[in-house]
Amino acid sequence: TNMPSPSASRGALVVLWCSPILAASGPLSRCATQFFATIETTAHLVDPESEYPPRRGRVHLAYDYPNRRARIAVLAGVDAGANYTRRYDARQEYRVRGGSCQRSYVAADTMPAPWEVPASVVFERDGDDTTWVGVDEGGATRTRVHVDALTGAPVRAVSEDSDGRPLMTYDVVEWRAAEPRDDVFALDAPWDHATCQRFTGGWPYLHLFHTFLRV
Repeated sequence: TNMPSPSASRGALVVLWCSPILAASGPLSRCATQFFATIETTAHLVDPESEYPPRRGRVHLAYDYPNRRARIAVLAGVDAGANYTRRYDARQEYRVRGGSCQRSYVAADTMPAPWEVPASVVFERDGDDTTWVGVDEGGATRTRVHVDALTGAPVRAVSEDSDGRPLMTYDVVEWRAAEPRDDVFALDAPWDHATCQRFTGGWPYLHLFHTFLRV
């Protein structure tokens, strides 16, 4: 694929990951909006022995919110082997998997802003500056967000039920804060816009760090 691997170490990159770009408050309020990341997910309600649906997922992400574009390679889990290129700037999105490519219209203003906390969720620190707990209205679910102690960089999000049992875990295992080059968002050969089959309706958002990072 065209997407480079975010192979730099966590210690070297954590300082670059967060910056005072967003003015919102909360555990993820200073996180970067241009980066590469590898994110792993665990669905705790799925049997560990289950082949489908898979319990674990892994994606590689190139993300560029200021320029309204993103590319997601699904490495494991549901839709493994597919990659999505979402060009909100060009009002097009693409899905490539195996020997096929599809394209669909996407509205330019529909790319969700990153790291936003829903109005229905109230976050509070849980003992120190590295763990935050957000409770939905009614208390039916809560989200535990772990951040880096030095910079506040996101490390893990765990969605729990009202009894504290984990439902979903999202782990940021690799990242590199940088503005992706234009060629990162080019379709894999031999595909281009003209050769991709038109598909009506598009594809749903992928939740890559709970509701705080939707692409």
